[in-house]
Amino acid sequence: MKKIIVALVLGLFVLLMNSCGYYCYFSAIGSAPQNKSYYILPNDSNLIGDLEFERYAQMLTTVLNRAGYNNVPAEKASIIIYFNWQIGELSTESVSRSYTYNSYSSATSTQWVTTPYGYSYPQTTFTTVTTPRTGYIAYDNDYSPITVQVIAVDKQTRKQIWKTTINDKLEYNKTTLNKLLPVMLYAGSKYFGTTAEGRVDLFPSEINQNGIMWPY
Repeated sequence: MKKIIVALVLGLFVLLMNSCGYYCYFSAIGSAPQNKSYYILPNDSNLIGDLEFERYAQMLTTVLNRAGYNNVPAEKASIIIYFNWQIGELSTESVSRSYTYNSYSSATSTQWVTTPYGYSYPQTTFTTVTTPRTGYIAYDNDYSPITVQVIAVDKQTRKQIWKTTINDKLEYNKTTLNKLLPVMLYAGSKYFGTTAEGRVDLFPSEINQNGIMWPY
């Protein structure tokens, strides 16, 4: 019986630890090729050699290799991976979040106490009453929608093999593109070379186990 209780407690603890996860939306189309050797290019040729692109391309290389693809020099590759991201216009949204706090109040009660000798006197008791209450914090949050596209193209025919689009929003008071992009790419990599669309949910434990920094 004790083992069952311990297992339930541990399971509840893990569930609570993973309750605040990450999610984004994706759209994927195509199928995975047999030969998965690739190299990465930007959609915009002006970004070739760009330091920021090279940094994010390395993040993509990590998730592609984890998904079973093989990064090789351009002359040996059978696939070209085109990679780009777009950040939309800045918007501001008003956010209201609730929190719980305790409200304290005092109460008194008086009763007459009689001694063994027949003398009576008033006795006052002071009691502190704790009442849970809910408060609200309102603030403005600046964000921009972000779209990431990863497209696999056959090097010889120049035809698309598969295409995956990942959507999220960059919340400037919480995270940066440098921290958010690895998680978006990892989430989307689950559907590289498939046809599907929907929402991807990731628990913090899964992100940490794959060597990705939690973005928030």
